[in-house]
Amino acid sequence: MLRAPSRLVRVPPEHARVTDGRTAGTSGYADSCALHVLSRATLALLDRKLAENGAPAVPEDRFRANLVIDGWDEPHTEDRAHRLTVADAALGYAKPATRCAVVMVDQHGGRRDGPEPLRTLAAYRRAAGRPVAFGVKYAVLHPGRIRVGDEVHVTAWGESDV
Repeated sequence: MLRAPSRLVRVPPEHARVTDGRTAGTSGYADSCALHVLSRATLALLDRKLAENGAPAVPEDRFRANLVIDGWDEPHTEDRAHRLTVADAALGYAKPATRCAVVMVDQHGGRRDGPEPLRTLAAYRRAAGRPVAFGVKYAVLHPGRIRVGDEVHVTAWGESDV
């Protein structure tokens, strides 16, 4: 229950806003790409860096990722994984996910809880042009149903843009 005046909005089937990045795609509501991907190893590194700065860990929902990958040992592997298959879906790396002040907002209470994690991220995660980057945007090359627990396969590696 929303308990506020609301309206339902949809993206019509003929909508095909082309997104940018290394792999172009289309997107409806997302700001720049269909999917945002993060790995648990990347989140764990951020938690360690926050602890070093005397700050508490933040929940992963702060970053609003569509796909969180477990099982990669190296943080930021998603930066170099340029083609993925998950079940029967195929994804193509588009660009780093640049971060704004929303990551400082408690997603459940709607209150600003900053300056972390943005301050810590700014100290070690800068993309070309210098915006703070955390996670990766992917385009959908071949649509398919993805379920919790599906294996992720990297079919092409590339250089990191961060």
